[in-house]
Amino acid sequence: FAPLVLSVAGPVAFYMAWTYFAAGVFWQALYVYRSLNLVRATPDPDKMPTGLNVFLATTIVPSREIGYLDKKLRSFAELQTYGNRVTFWVLDEENDARVVQSIAEFNSRHAAEGRRVIHVSRKDIEKYNEAPEGNAFKPFQARQKGGNINAWLDQLMSDEEARLRFGVDPAYDIVTFMDADHVPAPDFY
Repeated sequence: FAPLVLSVAGPVAFYMAWTYFAAGVFWQALYVYRSLNLVRATPDPDKMPTGLNVFLATTIVPSREIGYLDKKLRSFAELQTYGNRVTFWVLDEENDARVVQSIAEFNSRHAAEGRRVIHVSRKDIEKYNEAPEGNAFKPFQARQKGGNINAWLDQLMSDEEARLRFGVDPAYDIVTFMDADHVPAPDFY
């Protein structure tokens, strides 16, 4: 009986291994084929919704990421808005003078086009700089991207003085957050 089992087990194991290998190769080939044949969706300007209030925000820690700011501002200038009101926000963790200066220059160059960038910083606002405690994340935790974004949203939604200072209607239709190193293509929206 034992020789019969060994003589059957050898070919069965071989065919099982070969089938497993072939299936893996097939799925990998299918993945590569589908990846190479992906077609990027391109917006049709005639079908784009218009009149939306869009907020596009990026966070920045200037001591680490100041080099990204100029590329990001250039991309904001080239972004197609398709008839929507796009407000650009830079959420500056450090309230850096270089960031303020770059934004002021952008706003003076592009004011005639109706484009502007709003600078926001939570630096030195105690409420928005909670100290970390253990492993739990706090909503306004200092030196954290999530804390920076939450502080901006809280100011925008609950602080009438901040809304007046920013000069925007907080009733938005779309909010987009981008890392500092992400530069959107002109047809991003």
